[in-house]
Amino acid sequence: MVLDTLDILKKNDIDYIGGGRNIEEAYQAYYAIKNGISISFLAVCENEFGIADEQTAGAAGFSPRRLYNRIQEEKQKANFVIIIFHGGNERNPVPSPQTVDRYRMLIDMGVDGVIAGHTHCIQGYEMYKSKPIIYSMGNFYFVSGASQPDNSPWRYGYLTKLEFSSQNIEIELIPYKMTEDYLLIHVFKGNDKLKMLDYMEKLSEIIQNPDKLNRLHAAWLVISGIPYSKSIQYSDEFENDNIDVRVLQRIAASKNLFSCEAHTELIRSLLTLELNGKLKDAHEAVNDIFQLQKMPV
Repeated sequence: MVLDTLDILKKNDIDYIGGGRNIEEAYQAYYAIKNGISISFLAVCENEFGIADEQTAGAAGFSPRRLYNRIQEEKQKANFVIIIFHGGNERNPVPSPQTVDRYRMLIDMGVDGVIAGHTHCIQGYEMYKSKPIIYSMGNFYFVSGASQPDNSPWRYGYLTKLEFSSQNIEIELIPYKMTEDYLLIHVFKGNDKLKMLDYMEKLSEIIQNPDKLNRLHAAWLVISGIPYSKSIQYSDEFENDNIDVRVLQRIAASKNLFSCEAHTELIRSLLTLELNGKLKDAHEAVNDIFQLQKMPV
């Protein structure tokens, strides 16, 4: 059975997935059935802005215990449970070790696949315990990057087609690129498609090599972790009873550095790297990241 996106979109019995009027509603699954095969979709995100709580509307912020309980409930009624996860380090073509560990943990919790995004660039994939983990499909249609050059990773992405049988899930990856005027999505075919798939395999092979994964993560700490760490700030203005919008924005930005899992990993890992005197080695691997950011087509 192939579940097409349109099979979900054309239904009118749900207004959202991964969001709601409170955290309980945000954690509700979307249940689909076709050709006798049932699938539950759960959408969660890293704990950035707009996270729901018991009394506040928002997104389903990642909570291991809450998510585990929901997974177990959905496994009682669905043949497959798929997690759609929003997270990761922006513009990094390689997932962090913590991200790899988190998505594999979700499979260990009982889900049948993880489909992730947010990084604004393509990352690789793997079959972990015979179940797919898509680390990031890149951008689909993101007009705010109109100033990006034509060969920027920002313009690239891939669709993931899932085909369900009674026992397993098969995947097909469909790479594409946004046209220069951002009016169309160009799906790669022929030799260009093969080049893109080879590139995606190259990224995927890194995930299976812990030494290389850690080395490239250290390089990303130099590229992105240092600027993030420099933006940490606290001001006496935060303590005023009457806070204007400008100060609220600064509080939100500072809080985000400590609540978003991808950001906290960057800062914590960078400080650990410096504490262990390994920053020089990290600098030496920076060019490897830049090479991976070069698109093959």
